[in-house]
Amino acid sequence: MSQLGSSIIPMILAAFLVGLTLLFFVITFHMATLVVLPRTFSPEKLYQLLVQKGKLDEERFNLLRKQEVYIPSTNGYSLYGIYFPYNSSKRTVIMVHGITYNLYGMIEYVPLFHELGYNVLVFDLRNHGRSGGHNTTFGYYEKTDLKAVTDWVLQRSQGNRMAGTFGISLGAAIALQHGAVDQRISFIIADSSFSDLYELIRIRLKKDAHLPAFPFLPIMNFFAHAITGMHFQDASPIRAIPTISCPVLFIHGKNDNYIPPQMTLDLYEAKTQGKRMLYLAPGANHAEAYWQDRIEYKKQIETFLNQV
Repeated sequence: MSQLGSSIIPMILAAFLVGLTLLFFVITFHMATLVVLPRTFSPEKLYQLLVQKGKLDEERFNLLRKQEVYIPSTNGYSLYGIYFPYNSSKRTVIMVHGITYNLYGMIEYVPLFHELGYNVLVFDLRNHGRSGGHNTTFGYYEKTDLKAVTDWVLQRSQGNRMAGTFGISLGAAIALQHGAVDQRISFIIADSSFSDLYELIRIRLKKDAHLPAFPFLPIMNFFAHAITGMHFQDASPIRAIPTISCPVLFIHGKNDNYIPPQMTLDLYEAKTQGKRMLYLAPGANHAEAYWQDRIEYKKQIETFLNQV
């Protein structure tokens, strides 16, 4: 082999390794952005989609008394919401939707809580719907947004005696993290929450992309922190649970193939202060417990609220 050939081969190998390394970082950066910069539904598109699926009764929605609100967040943007009063009730439930959705995803639950005697406030999470914010942090910033919404609810009427939260999927995880830092909350209903974001992403990497956690997850975590200021470990309801003293109803579909039901079981076991209640919905997939059996779902919530 000539001297020229022997010198070119190492250069080619080095260039290949550099290219492979760059490709790895490009892929992991893209994967991190999929987590913290999710592609969300526009309000108009989700509204129409839910109407078509029968998950939003347009006629009933139009008949509901409602008030649009913009609530300032201490994070530097406004949160868009709709307030649905119920007679002269002094009890309010704040609803928190799931990822990629917006407040329209919670509208069909409004009559359920009206029937139980509660006012309802639904709002768009940061980086969703008509609210501000440029990324999603799975509770890291959202819990302080929810605190601002709670401020609005409690300040709206000096006689407002009770404010609780009801969240689904990401909304449930946010409600739990918020409950650990805001003792004014009277109850939490957490439907299909994850227990720890880092662990959930590890599971999804394995199931969806057939990739190992190492080295992908640590590098994704680095990029997520660079984009948002949050590490994945910062969004961990399981770490928040021990400091939640208010009653919590944990709900999860037994057939959930996105967030394992075991995560809710872990959260339930970790709650050592105050009342707790667990409902595992037979046959229900992710965030589908209500649609699987509305009568039983309402019964579980009513039983829980009666205890509260």
